Order: sequence, then structure tokens, then C-alpha cells
Amino acid sequence: MPELQTTRSLAQPRPPARWCELAARPSGGGRTVLSWAAAAGMPVRRPRPNLAAHGLAIDGPVPLPGEYPPSTAGFRYWATAEALGRAAGLWRAAIGPGFAWRGDGRLGVQLGDPGTTAIYDRAAIRLGIASDADAACRAIGLAVLDTLRPDLWDIATPEAEALHVAFAEATVQLTDLALPGPADPMLPPGFPAACAGMIRALAGKGAADRVARLLVTAARRVAAAPDILAQFTAELAVAAAVQEGPALAAAWRDLFASHGLLARTPALDRYDPHEAEDGSEIPPDRPSLAWVAVGAPGLPLLLCPASQQPRLFAAAPGPDGAPKDPPAPLAAARRHAETLARDGLLESPRIGRAQRSAPGTNRLATHLLVDDGRTLRLVRQRMVVAW
Repeated sequence: MPELQTTRSLAQPRPPARWCELAARPSGGGRTVLSWAAAAGMPVRRPRPNLAAHGLAIDGPVPLPGEYPPSTAGFRYWATAEALGRAAGLWRAAIGPGFAWRGDGRLGVQLGDPGTTAIYDRAAIRLGIASDADAACRAIGLAVLDTLRPDLWDIATPEAEALHVAFAEATVQLTDLALPGPADPMLPPGFPAACAGMIRALAGKGAADRVARLLVTAARRVAAAPDILAQFTAELAVAAAVQEGPALAAAWRDLFASHGLLARTPALDRYDPHEAEDGSEIPPDRPSLAWVAVGAPGLPLLLCPASQQPRLFAAAPGPDGAPKDPPAPLAAARRHAETLARDGLLESPRIGRAQRSAPGTNRLATHLLVDDGRTLRLVRQRMVVAW
């Protein structure tokens, strides 16, 4: 799974052992808190977040609300809470009425796991002890995409993980726009850089909200195909044509092509979005994803290939820029399972964690082989973004 390097240059001090250790009464009167700045290199004053309004709850005791010095546990608690609320508010507004987290509609947050990871495992968000506001925003992005498209959770293709990471990074960039200071961070290649270009193309009032709505539309419409990232960017261009106009759609197609995400195809250029639905809902005729048994020593192995038929004629570019044929769904699923086992990201009750290919690494397993005595089923345990 792709691992992102942090885009934040501000080094954060290691917090005390107890995240919610109470300190002296903070300043600010309880109506404002301090959060991490997007680019200024210093904390910024923000309204106190209301996590309950967004269906979020941080586990453990709550420090008195207010403005804490950056080296304290109170600052880290409220800075994290502010980032969570800011990110959740962005997506709730984009998705509209009826939004609720998976399960009972509420999502717990645990602070202080070792390392610098942002983890979402459908039960809770878990943030590393050295994490910052970016980590909180990334975890919200992972949870939002799972809420929009729960069918993408178990499909066996690395592109599904790449799409979750894309949503996580987009959440960081869009929520940064709400903070003072320039919001044009240095980014790695691929979708994160393309997302920055999308925001610049819609520069002006409401850019973050408009991009978020387009991302939601594309996520609802995209087919679970082996080249899902190319399909997703194509759906983004179509959504832009419907909601913003053909000029933006053409600019975004060029942008995605320049970042190696989408091949330039005449069929996509000629596509008339007004002949289709407005893209606000999942197509009613989308087939369910089937679990397929493949030959394996011992028990049969059940995989969930990315086998839905793409809605658009879109493809990722090859080395020469021409459209590249996507892999067969079952072959891609097999290779993905082999890669997970090789990289030590797969656990099994019978054999324990798979042997890592790189001794000494400490990557968290993302998948599990569920053994019911008759078959082994490859399922996802968690989404992890580390930096």
C-alpha cells in the first residue's frame, strides 16, 4: 500500500505519556482552542469544535476546552479535535442530509497509538502518538470513502487502497484551506499533486466545498474495476462537466493525464454528460461484487476481485501515454494476495503473520485470512496511512 510522506514541515514535540493529562486552566474562555497552522509554523486560534455534531467522540477524559501551550497534552487533544471536526464538517456538507458513519452512525477516535500512523478499521480512528492535524484529516478521509462506498473495502486490488489514500490526502488539502496562510504544500506525484491542481483551477470562494462535492459524486459513481483510479479520475472530469462546465472538465482531464492518472482518449473527450444521470447516486443496475474461490494448497481461498464493468471508456496511460489495458480482475486479485503475503501485511489464525520480505520492518498488517474450517477468505482489517 502506498505510504505518504508528511506534507507538514512543523515538527511537533512528543506529548506526555497520558494524552488527556490535565494541566493548568487554559486561556481563551473555553470558546476557542489552538490548532496546528497550515503553513504559518505556529498555532492558530480556532472555534472550539463540536465533535458530537459530527458523530465523533474521542475516547478518554476531556481536558478543559481552551488555548493550551503547544507542548502540552491539552493542546494536542484540542488541536486534534479541531482538525477532526473541520474535516468531518467539510464532507458532511458535501454529502448532504442523511450522512452517518458506518455502524451505528458514530465513530470513535483513539489517541496515542505508537508511531505516526493514521488508522481506520471501521470500529474507530486510531492516531499515532506523534501524529498531527494532517493525520486526523487523513483518517477522516479514509472513513468517509468507506461510508460512501463500503463495497470497496474488501476488493483485492492495490488500486482500491490507492483510491482511499487519494481521499485521505484530498481531505488534508481541502481542510487546510480553512486555515490562515498559503495552502499550496509540496506534494508527492500522482493524485495528491493532481488534487492541488484541481483546487487551483477552482480558486476562489467555496473552492474546497465545490471540489469536495465533485469528489463525492465521483466516488458514488465509480465502478469497482481493476483500474479504479483511472475510472475515478474520469468520473471526476464528467462530474466537473455537469456541475461546473466543459472548460473545467477539459482542464481536469489534461491535469490527470499530466500526472499519469488518466490516458487521453477520444471517447472520453466526446462523452456527453447530459446523456447520463447527474451522477449524484450509485447506478441502480450496478452488480454486486462476487467472492471467487481460487486454487490454493489446503483450503480454497476466497477473493473479492474488482469485477464491476466500468461505466466510462477510460484507462490509465502506459509508458507511451496510450491507454493501457487493465489486468483481468481475478489475476489482479491473485497478485494482490501474493503481494500482501510477501510484504508481511497478511495475518492468519493458523500461521500467524506472514513472513516479511524485508526483515526488520514494522509495517502494520492490513488484511486477514478468515478461516471457517472450509475456506479461507481474504478480508481487510484496516486502512493505514503512514508517513
